[in-house]
Amino acid sequence: MPGRPLKPIHAHRTRNTHSHQHRHWRQLVAGCCLLGLALLGNSSANADEPTSSHTAPIENYINAQTTIIGWVDISQVDLKSLADFAQRHEISADALLHLSSAHEVLVQLGVRRIYWSGDLSDLSAGPGAFIVPLEQSKADSIRLALDIIVAEQVTAVVDGSAVLFGDAARVQELKQREKNPADKEFLAHVNALRQPHGLAVRLSSSMLSPLGAALPELLKGRDVHAQDAIDLLSHLKAVTWSTDLPPTSGQFRIMTDSSEDAALITDMANRLIAEELKSDAAPLRLMAEGNSAALKYGDSNPANEVLASLQKLATPARIRATSSRVMNSLKQLALAMHNFHASHNSFPPQSLSDENGNRLLSWRVLVLPYLDELELYEKFRLNEPWDSEHNKKLIPLMPAVFRNDPAVSDEQSEKGLTRFVAPLTQDSLFGHRGPGVAIGNMIDGTSNTLMLVQTTSEQAVIWTKPEDLTIDPTDPLASIISEKESGFHCCFADGSARLIPRTISTKTLNALLSFAGREVVDEEF
Repeated sequence: MPGRPLKPIHAHRTRNTHSHQHRHWRQLVAGCCLLGLALLGNSSANADEPTSSHTAPIENYINAQTTIIGWVDISQVDLKSLADFAQRHEISADALLHLSSAHEVLVQLGVRRIYWSGDLSDLSAGPGAFIVPLEQSKADSIRLALDIIVAEQVTAVVDGSAVLFGDAARVQELKQREKNPADKEFLAHVNALRQPHGLAVRLSSSMLSPLGAALPELLKGRDVHAQDAIDLLSHLKAVTWSTDLPPTSGQFRIMTDSSEDAALITDMANRLIAEELKSDAAPLRLMAEGNSAALKYGDSNPANEVLASLQKLATPARIRATSSRVMNSLKQLALAMHNFHASHNSFPPQSLSDENGNRLLSWRVLVLPYLDELELYEKFRLNEPWDSEHNKKLIPLMPAVFRNDPAVSDEQSEKGLTRFVAPLTQDSLFGHRGPGVAIGNMIDGTSNTLMLVQTTSEQAVIWTKPEDLTIDPTDPLASIISEKESGFHCCFADGSARLIPRTISTKTLNALLSFAGREVVDEEF
């Protein structure tokens, strides 16, 4: 049984709001609420309504922790036109096609807006519950309609002058939301939006700090100094998006502390976009307006052109961002390995085994106390295998650091599958049976020894299972990645993380896989 860390850090459990049983209803409801926001609405009939109306109907569900406020005016949405628009731009519209009857019923009952109000955790988890403001006399009718329309896993309850519906636990959280004053500046940004559909996110240091850590890597070789961008992050206040549709007009704004900051972020963003898109950058050109940097689309800047440029921009940017997050996860895992070493005088073994040599649990379980997951670690029965009646119930609680992309809860992650594995050869750090390897026995040095790799989705393993990746020494690269991939992410025993290109030679890769082979690594990679 592994010992406790020298200075245990109290763990917290991330809410698993994207379980398989809830995916169906979320696709339907979020399809209306979020795709409606993402793809815009279809009327400007509400453009002159009082700005205070945005937050007033949900003031009981907004407090100092509120980070995101969004809404869709379902009375201003033509689902067929919206679905047609999505399909033309190769955006999934399956959820919308299932919503037409529900949409019609809710509109007939007088439902106008469906709101989403959440805190920082909701940004990554997604909307778990929604708010439907209404006339109190219609509350029971609307609740009954929602009970019939949405899936069995959804709870719908009347709460004063609103119906709350969604995941039962999240609905309860909304009802019990602590009453304290909301950020007035953020509410002012929300209430300044003028189109029927809106989304606003309040930016905070805790939200932006991971981005600040990633910027040096993301901006390497770019036309913007990373430190300038990092310094500017503390002056960003919120981002807002409001729109009407089918795509006619709308605007995206980055709110800052001052007009000087707005000018700086505008210039910085325009330079980066122009560098990436060249002649296709014009539709995404921002303008400084007061304390904000604004991207507007309308008659002079058609939404179709904006969307086309966004899609071109998103692909390489998404790849870079994902790569940065994966590297950060690998660094966290390597640091956890070293903290384990500090407590036990060796890295963890590939698996925890019983007295008969039967492998029970993965090294991924053994390092949990060093990943701020002590509470989860203590739930495991360390004398039972990973698939015992008790331990298999913990598989869905896989920490985000083991996800393929820590920012995304995909289908594999929901099943407890991870692509972060130890490469196994006779000479690798985790390839031998028995106790873990001590740094003093690593003749090749920590900077020349591979510790973990990210393999393909097809070779993902259940994170608690004592299973990793067996390497074929005749073609080690093919054991790790497929032919279509340009390289693989990994971390070394010194704690560094890198992207190894597929051009690396078999000789060099085999040398990096061993920890005491005395090979000379002279190839640049």
